[in-house]
Amino acid sequence: MKLGFLLARGRRVTAFLCAGILLASFVLSGCGHKSTVGRDTLVVIIPGDATTLNPIYMQDASSAEIQQFIFDSLAELGPGFRLIPGLATSWHDTPDHLHWIVQLRHGVRWSDGVPFTSADVVWMWKTMLDPATAYPYLGQVTFLKDVQAEGPDTVRFDLKSPNALFVLNVLGWSVIPKHILSKYTPHEQLGTDFSEHPIGTGPYVLDQWQHDDSISLKPNPYWWGGRAKIPHLLYRVVFNNESANQALLNGDAQIIDALPSTAAFELRGKPGIKIIQSPSLYVEAFFPNLRRPGFNENAVLQAMTYGWDRAGVTGGLYHGNDIVATGIETPALIDWYDPHVHQYPYDPEKARALLNNAGWKLGPHGIRTKNGKRLAYTVLSADRTGDGTDRLAEFQADMQTIGIGISIQLIDGTSFNEIANNGKFDLLEEGWGGEADPDQYTFLDSSQVPPIGNNYMHYSDPAVDKDLRLGLTTIDPRKRKIIYDDMQRRTSEHLPIIYAYYPFSRIAISSRVLIPPGTLFPGSIYYNIGDWKLAP
Repeated sequence: MKLGFLLARGRRVTAFLCAGILLASFVLSGCGHKSTVGRDTLVVIIPGDATTLNPIYMQDASSAEIQQFIFDSLAELGPGFRLIPGLATSWHDTPDHLHWIVQLRHGVRWSDGVPFTSADVVWMWKTMLDPATAYPYLGQVTFLKDVQAEGPDTVRFDLKSPNALFVLNVLGWSVIPKHILSKYTPHEQLGTDFSEHPIGTGPYVLDQWQHDDSISLKPNPYWWGGRAKIPHLLYRVVFNNESANQALLNGDAQIIDALPSTAAFELRGKPGIKIIQSPSLYVEAFFPNLRRPGFNENAVLQAMTYGWDRAGVTGGLYHGNDIVATGIETPALIDWYDPHVHQYPYDPEKARALLNNAGWKLGPHGIRTKNGKRLAYTVLSADRTGDGTDRLAEFQADMQTIGIGISIQLIDGTSFNEIANNGKFDLLEEGWGGEADPDQYTFLDSSQVPPIGNNYMHYSDPAVDKDLRLGLTTIDPRKRKIIYDDMQRRTSEHLPIIYAYYPFSRIAISSRVLIPPGTLFPGSIYYNIGDWKLAP
């Protein structure tokens, strides 16, 4: 999944999007429930509704996952995080790495029957590169200079400078139709109804979307790969872990996606169900607004990291299934992850000493103050699961013991995204990642604050900026490794976020789901969805 393929690029991800989800429409408690879904339907449970099915504007995990069935990218992410042909059959660059020639698959049609050509690719990228379109990941593709068609099946991309992420960030983006969207100006793209009525080239088309309840898909009759073998896909939003688990046990669902640790623990060993997990490409963290008093001092962020018993969370609440985070890169990126960075073991005494030395003294009610400012913040979170609220409560209690006041506010995913983008927050709880590359330019570079990029924290470190920019233009992997090792070391000392843990990607899957050998779990699990089958 990643907007083209789910793991295509780094992004902020709100995993649990919907507040007040109405479970009455899908109560799977096992008390007299009888499924009305046919045996030819693959039912996947997700913890939050999608917000948009327009790939340009997707910023949440549920939207990105569902859109991958409707849209194709030029290159797809296959087993081992390797790029494989999608709408493009081949691509190559010139010796100076400034020009890429991409050969498109011939005979592809959009789901409304209109032919797909190079004109779609050219129009899409010219539109997304226009700042008026408000493409949220524009900062990741500013290296593009021009895009031109060289015939109906060939596209030439011209770059301003060599870029190590061209294939990942450009060819990996879902392609949208010119004949539907070109009637709108760049300013109007965000307001179209394309999000609710998407037209793609993928194996499935949208059948029905009942917001906060379910999204159903049916095979695309014009899909270039042939007709998908499973007649119906149904994504159901279930906010309650117990209800989701019971649905799987009852046979009312075949997959639970984004499976929480506690839910996985309860399903282990159940007949006919397999739990699949591996380190994910995400880091869970608290995102501070570095313009707030206290957060503009690195000593405070370090103290909060020392003062939070993260090992207690991963070892207790998550049954040892997740890993305490050491930095911005995750262990899933085995070629890039550097564990030899500054560590923050649980040490509340060291946390208190850091705060004392920084001039933050205990005041009324045990909250530290300095220059008339209290060290007290509000955490915003869209995660209303039991694990999520327990995790927040543990963070709140640990911060209280070192003299930092934390209040918790649970909000819906739409509001969460709006607040993150406008910067009106103290502290956000969320995840970041998903990119099969160490690049963190749009997240950490000082030029990439919203709406240009994803630096919601307003983080600024000239040495990190230098690493990020050099890493993008360096093609040799050995030289890039040195650059990103330095970036990891610096961001483990000068903290951009309060690192929490590296979650495992988990799914629970029924034995009824027949998947071709070699399918990657759980990274790009659905890349070959058209070949999946359901046992009777």
